[in-house]
Amino acid sequence: MYPYGESPWSTRGVPKEVLKDAARRCDALVVFIGDVVDREVLDAAERLRIVFTASVGVDHIDIEYARRKGIAVAHTPYVLVDAVADLAVGLLIAAARRIVLGDRMIREGRATPVWGSSMGVDLRGKRAGVVGLGNIGVAVARRL
Repeated sequence: MYPYGESPWSTRGVPKEVLKDAARRCDALVVFIGDVVDREVLDAAERLRIVFTASVGVDHIDIEYARRKGIAVAHTPYVLVDAVADLAVGLLIAAARRIVLGDRMIREGRATPVWGSSMGVDLRGKRAGVVGLGNIGVAVARRL
């Protein structure tokens, strides 16, 4: 169903031989977090000028070796900031309001929850602490 037998959400990446073949034939590689671009792949590069990864991290690419070979490496450092901040705030609300518990009770046919503890807490007037004010921390703080 999927190329190489993997789901599109797999972090295994494409087989190394595919990457080596692409490095031999292409001017640019666009890779993902599971695609390991190591010395073996970079040594196969004949025309390669840039490796671009559609990810925040670059630890799956041998950046120093690429630089020595004159191959640029680019990545997307802010690509997930909004998604992660949205998810963090969503999970905070879900935990405070006990949304998963309410969903489970309704699915199990217990449509009349015990209102006291199953309602969770009201967020109005509450304070939230954000540990770390990097890109994601600032985005979370702005949403809160």
